[in-house]
Amino acid sequence: MSVPLCAGWYCGRTLLEQSQEYTNPISGESITKAAVFSECGACPRAHRTHTHGGVCEPCESYVDFFGILFLLVQVFLLLCFSQAQGLLIATNRERNRPPDSKLPPKDLVTLHRVFSIVFVLETTLGALLACLCLLPTGSVHLYGCGVKRVADFYTWAHNPLPPCGHGNDCVSEAAYPLISWVLLLDFFCVLACVLFRRAGVAFLCRKMLHPPPKRNQGDQASPISEYAEQQRLHVIKRRKEITAATVRHTLYALPVHAVWHVLCGGLVYYVFPYVLALVGTVGLTYMQCAVARRDQPYNFGGGGKELFVNSSLRPVTLLMYFLVSFGTVATVSQLGYQRVEYAPIYALGPGLLILFFQVTERCTTPSKVMSQMHYLHAPQH
Repeated sequence: MSVPLCAGWYCGRTLLEQSQEYTNPISGESITKAAVFSECGACPRAHRTHTHGGVCEPCESYVDFFGILFLLVQVFLLLCFSQAQGLLIATNRERNRPPDSKLPPKDLVTLHRVFSIVFVLETTLGALLACLCLLPTGSVHLYGCGVKRVADFYTWAHNPLPPCGHGNDCVSEAAYPLISWVLLLDFFCVLACVLFRRAGVAFLCRKMLHPPPKRNQGDQASPISEYAEQQRLHVIKRRKEITAATVRHTLYALPVHAVWHVLCGGLVYYVFPYVLALVGTVGLTYMQCAVARRDQPYNFGGGGKELFVNSSLRPVTLLMYFLVSFGTVATVSQLGYQRVEYAPIYALGPGLLILFFQVTERCTTPSKVMSQMHYLHAPQH
């Protein structure tokens, strides 16, 4: 039985009652009761139409590999924001304070590590709870409807507009769960920030930054100088102030991220592989040039090795390497190659980039070029 089509891309009819076949007890004839469908409207949650104005069908397949990469990018963005937020707030607040009230550099580095651990735990908890809340409920696996076009993220912009009368409201999440999962992630991160951040930072700082005074075997407290106790109380006070500042910034930033994702999530879905690969490539190239010029001007031989040997440059180098690898894998997956077992091969791209730089710079060293030009223009005797 054919179902009348609905106007609009995302308007559909929901199946209310399945078709049934039964036998008439009097005449013995086989009678088929037609299926019952609803009026045209928005599809229910985790449903979408696969044809223009057709029937709303349930999404019972798992999210594809590219969709998982897109969700991981959202988690990565939140982690980067949190890390940058904690670093900038702590550093700027200490920079503007009088010298006698600043935190010691060692304590400031330890505080950065504490915030990094807390931010990772908050984001991981938010991502796990977001997976458990979506279909199938209680599982870390996610059902997905797939993405066919960028308009799947903006169904509110494609409601049918008839010549007269009111159009149907067909707003639904055609790209389920790529929007709702991120919104749930932001919501649970806000809850974790409000409920657990202060307690988590205080617990880790008690272990790492300002441990309580040690006691001897007999219940007598070991003598602590007045200056050391004042320093300990000062560190606790500054830690509370910085933690409160990070909570305030998070409560502003996560709602902004949610609105930004609703407005620009479709564009990010299609361009993030190229943006990550481009940022990582430019970052790796710039770091190799900067390290080489700093160490040995006009002699770039040790640049690639220095990126991994220097402890201060190693984290940034690994981050750039990760961006190029992630962008390469996502680009290949977007082009239709969904073989996950090939991902380690695609991840070798940054190594080839570093090797290409090291090979080409030896042929274009300015000192060699200048010496060859001087030899060619030298007068012949």
